[in-house]
Amino acid sequence: NPANIANLSILKDASATAVYGVKGANGVIIVDTKRGQTGRTRITANVSYGMQVPTKLPDYADSYDWANTYNESYLNDGDSTKLIPQNVVDHYRDQDIPLIYPDHDWVKEIFDNSAMEARTNINISGGSENVRYFSSLGYFKQDGLLSEDLGADQNFSYDRFNLQTNVDLTVTPTTEISFTSSARVGIRRQPGGGNEFWGWINSAPPMASAGIVDGNYIKVDRGLYQPWTSSRDPLEKGLSDKGYQENKENRLNINM
Repeated sequence: NPANIANLSILKDASATAVYGVKGANGVIIVDTKRGQTGRTRITANVSYGMQVPTKLPDYADSYDWANTYNESYLNDGDSTKLIPQNVVDHYRDQDIPLIYPDHDWVKEIFDNSAMEARTNINISGGSENVRYFSSLGYFKQDGLLSEDLGADQNFSYDRFNLQTNVDLTVTPTTEISFTSSARVGIRRQPGGGNEFWGWINSAPPMASAGIVDGNYIKVDRGLYQPWTSSRDPLEKGLSDKGYQENKENRLNINM
């Protein structure tokens, strides 16, 4: 949790990293978390919101250009047996029967332009000469960029709770005990298609299927589609009937 960081040090020279052995060969980053100070109890809270925006999304050819380029590639090889018929190419251009001869920019239809993320944190600290304490509870939520039309259950998301507790006890003038604990509980969700999901989007032709119409996924008989598009629908391969994957993480660290 960034709100718990008091100091960050980077060790690079050999003498400083020697105590860390082989793990410190490439340098060491030391993060010190905040600790309690003598004084009255102090409570601080902060809430922040952010927006995720893709750095750059690729542009793809439309169905008409895709079909013409497809035909050109075979003509360059001297093979005219696998050409897309001209009447089909004309349908792609005119978009007069979009359910049978669709034209989709899958990236724009599957992904939104932005997604929200939020971070909330509350800290409590204070103490006396003999006992000092610092405790922090944080919550982080990150939404995915998949379009809401695809269903919220299949979107990417990440939810995380952080708990940090540091206690310093002065037992005698020459003895001090420090207790540090941190815990994290996270839930990460992604489409059931897993990593293959990205591959299907990038490789799918713009005419692979009718896609989503009026909020409903249209799954048409594959016999109505041409061989150059069959079995390459990114919605069917990556989302439809795939459900979602949910990974949970639980971590607890204690030092004394």
